[in-house]
Amino acid sequence: DRIDRKLENSTDADLSRTRGDLGSVGSLRRSWKHHVVDEAKLRAVCGPLGPHFTSEALENATFHVMRAHQSSFTGERVEGETIGVPGVLFAYETDAQIR
Repeated sequence: DRIDRKLENSTDADLSRTRGDLGSVGSLRRSWKHHVVDEAKLRAVCGPLGPHFTSEALENATFHVMRAHQSSFTGERVEGETIGVPGVLFAYETDAQIR
């Protein structure tokens, strides 16, 4: 019963945690990621300055928009058009991390 309760209350990260011989700990982590899939559409909503922004500036701005709106995201994938950022896809992805 104790093991069953522990499994029921564990997250995916808890179940994926492994320890290395020298003290490192590996586990899974989920977080929102942004992907610019159509840079032309994204530049079009930037107004007259759109053509002058670097790709890095567009990526940074998209990241900040994602962080500001991610509390309202539902599901695993969100199209940018739903929050006024066309050409961008937001996805909830799993990554491995080692500490």
